Amino acid sequence: MPGTLTFTVGDIRRAYEHAKNAVLHKPNMEQLFDPALHKEGVARDRVGGQLNLDKNGLVDVANGWPDGNNIDNAKVPAGLWLVGDQGVYLMSNGCPGDKIKPDNDGLHVVYAEECDPKLSDEWYENKVSIFGGDDGCEFLPLSFFEKAMDLPDEAKLKVKLTRSQVVVEFDNPKPKVKP
Repeated sequence: MPGTLTFTVGDIRRAYEHAKNAVLHKPNMEQLFDPALHKEGVARDRVGGQLNLDKNGLVDVANGWPDGNNIDNAKVPAGLWLVGDQGVYLMSNGCPGDKIKPDNDGLHVVYAEECDPKLSDEWYENKVSIFGGDDGCEFLPLSFFEKAMDLPDEAKLKVKLTRSQVVVEFDNPKPKVKP
């Protein structure tokens, strides 16, 4: 699944600001397994039973599935989700979600240029090639984007995916020189 996704800094800015200013944040699936994000630091199943941890200190699913209602949303760090489903896009993890319009259930998302269903007939093939065939959601901390927020709106940001890591890079425009 190695590949690169391209975003425009100005398009990401709204999602970044929403996540930064939200008091509460939603966890992605991976964070659901982190007991530190659960109330009282204890992961519980849906009936309130304490779940065992694996050797890495995460919930061992062999003994049950963690209850998302036991998450303390104030403990979840602010960030952007890199989501792969109907395309690949970034969105805020802030609560409440960043609605496109107040009277609409749709949330603000920023599609990768390569995987935007509105821009490319090859979005699905690109999504599978870069992100993989399954749907998923990777948490990216706001620190990955902080320096990019100082760039002009038209600057490009690249999210490079490998099997083991996600790397965020952005244009470092040449300094403006006064003639």
